[in-house]
Amino acid sequence: MAITHRYTLLIVESPTIAHIIRKFNIPYLEVIATGGFCWYPRYNWENDRLTYQADPAKRDIRKEIKTKAHYADRIIIATDTDSAGEFIAFTISRYLKRHQLLRGHLQTLSKSSVLEILEHVQPYEEHNVIGLKNRFICNLLIQKKMQHRLGKLAWIKLLTLNLFNNGINTRFFLKNDPLNPAVIESEQTTPISIHDKLQVNNVSINTRYSIKNPWNTADILQNLHSPDISYRQLQDDLNHLFTLIPEDLHNGLISYPRTQATGYYEQTWYSHYQNWIKTHSPETFLPNSLWQRLDDYYPHESIHPISIEIIPSEVRPLIRKKYYDIYHKIYDHHIKILQMPEQHEHYIYQLNKGSQNNPINAYSRLPLKIGDEIQPVIRISDYLNYLTDYKSARPSGYGAILDTLLEDGWITIKSSCIFPNQDMLAKFSSQFISKPNLLSDSLTYIKNSVYTDIKWPDSKLLDVIQRITSMLRLS
Repeated sequence: MAITHRYTLLIVESPTIAHIIRKFNIPYLEVIATGGFCWYPRYNWENDRLTYQADPAKRDIRKEIKTKAHYADRIIIATDTDSAGEFIAFTISRYLKRHQLLRGHLQTLSKSSVLEILEHVQPYEEHNVIGLKNRFICNLLIQKKMQHRLGKLAWIKLLTLNLFNNGINTRFFLKNDPLNPAVIESEQTTPISIHDKLQVNNVSINTRYSIKNPWNTADILQNLHSPDISYRQLQDDLNHLFTLIPEDLHNGLISYPRTQATGYYEQTWYSHYQNWIKTHSPETFLPNSLWQRLDDYYPHESIHPISIEIIPSEVRPLIRKKYYDIYHKIYDHHIKILQMPEQHEHYIYQLNKGSQNNPINAYSRLPLKIGDEIQPVIRISDYLNYLTDYKSARPSGYGAILDTLLEDGWITIKSSCIFPNQDMLAKFSSQFISKPNLLSDSLTYIKNSVYTDIKWPDSKLLDVIQRITSMLRLS
């Protein structure tokens, strides 16, 4: 009997993922979802340790895990590979310390992919969850110190303030025309102040290939949002589309919808290629050298249809129109990613700030005239990725964050670009005059330390946060 035919308990984070896997009717597989943390992380300031405390609301889930683990031949933890997923795996391993645990990583949610994962698991090894500790310190301590001044999302608002006060790194510029706004893109990222104004000094026309990039959650919110719904509602609809398994398809329609990734796994590219050549010439598929590949250690890949053979017109009678509309747009964009890029005429611009002889080269398919005024902007997707870089946001909360910042008047959104509330910037800017680089340097220090999972000796992160809050006169 194959090893995968032994009674197996698979522990995942998301009830949605558990629901989809149960639909595959794998007879020897039992799936339990933790629904997030079964134990809350707790940080001990005295000994600089991340500990945990049981969530009373998850008592029944913990009991179910222990009961079913007692009868299972194999126990596989398949939580995400980010810091939160590793912390969930860590607490489960402590809870089931009498059992030998295995580790697996769900990448795509088809039945064949799940069976493949069950066949290739490794013994569980405890990984460093320092990134989770750092995020909790940033979010919880800053939130407590500043909530009375900044309201909800205090740490995110401070990051937003820092982003726009200290200049942005952007490739995007917006034509200042309320009736006909146009976003153009530069050849490379440029550090620039949001308050700068540039002018179009030269225009030429060139032919360029239009290579499309895979969409992550932030890209979906940026490209599919419409004025009649909130960002939170769009993300809820996207998540619901993920749970749908139309009758007779036996698979979901899209891959995991809460992701920061901007690429596909190697196996996904090859799978779509095999389906593509059933009805198209191989030469029409994007060349292998241009594939945007992800390493397997990424917890999730960019959002895409599970199969290009599930065309939108076939699922239209099976799902509600609003879910069909999202699927249709995701499907169409994905097809453009897979196929050979088309050539289009683009306008090539030289943008200058005042009389400086340091032009920025930019391009767009939209026509501009010499003398048109251009403003540096940051797109929704870049802003949300910035928040995630500092461990203050996860893709699952992007929609709620945007809605809250809009409701509180901290930002406005125009042409898929984020604009800060200038009055609020001015209000807090005076507190940075004496030490203008302190906040920026401190945030960079936090970001880089989180990225490399460095454990701060002598609680340096605490020192950084105390310096920030002291400088803001909020401690």
